[in-house]
Amino acid sequence: MNTRIKTTDYHMTPEVSDYLDERIGALKKFVDEDDETARCDVEIGRTAGRSNRADDQWRAEFNLVCASGVFRTEAAAATVNAAIDEAKDELLRQLRKSKRKGIYVARRVGARVKRFLRWGSDAA
Repeated sequence: MNTRIKTTDYHMTPEVSDYLDERIGALKKFVDEDDETARCDVEIGRTAGRSNRADDQWRAEFNLVCASGVFRTEAAAATVNAAIDEAKDELLRQLRKSKRKGIYVARRVGARVKRFLRWGSDAA
């Protein structure tokens, strides 16, 4: 999976870079290893507006493009690590939902085929 990281109004430290790499590693198990077109775009930065407001000053945005679809999430938090965690958790939720939906559709189609083979064209 190709990963691109962009920072806005922020110079990324090595600690945050390592932290982000760990969090992106959790996404790799949902993306097919053979998919060379899979891409994860990450944007991290400060939110625009009043700088003296302590809560929700950091923003993390994830865009994941893979064979199973396009997934996007954005989160704002008081610290950069918290924003990364919130965005990653939301993206994982979307990926799990997509995977469950695919399994559900496959089971439904399989049940219809089985019913058709048992009873013929009347069962549809």
